[in-house]
Amino acid sequence: MIKSIFIDYTGTIIREKGEELEKIVLRIWKNSNFKNPEEIASSWWNQLKMTEVLELLN
Repeated sequence: MIKSIFIDYTGTIIREKGEELEKIVLRIWKNSNFKNPEEIASSWWNQLKMTEVLELLN
């Protein structure tokens, strides 16, 4: 089964540093193999940067 998440990193649905995002990240962390919530943020930004670079190359 493929699982995915959507995070509105531009802040159009929820604020980047708001309570809603904190709850989402904690829920992901509790149901994942990440060591801590900060690791989720790091992974997200790294994947986002890679996606943006690949889009520029295409």
